[in-house]
Amino acid sequence: MSEDLLRLRDECDQLRQRCDELQRQLNDLTSQVGGLTDELGRRFSDEAFNASRPSRHRDA
Repeated sequence: MSEDLLRLRDECDQLRQRCDELQRQLNDLTSQVGGLTDELGRRFSDEAFNASRPSRHRDA
């Protein structure tokens, strides 16, 4: 029975390590998505600002 317990403990340790790695990857992706969201927000804001300004005619 102790062999079964050791095997289960090893499997649990491996799963815990895998979960930790997946959590790190998820955190990295979340950070990247946040950065992209910020960039899109800035671009949208810039476009909205530019669209609200009166356009200047070049031949005037």
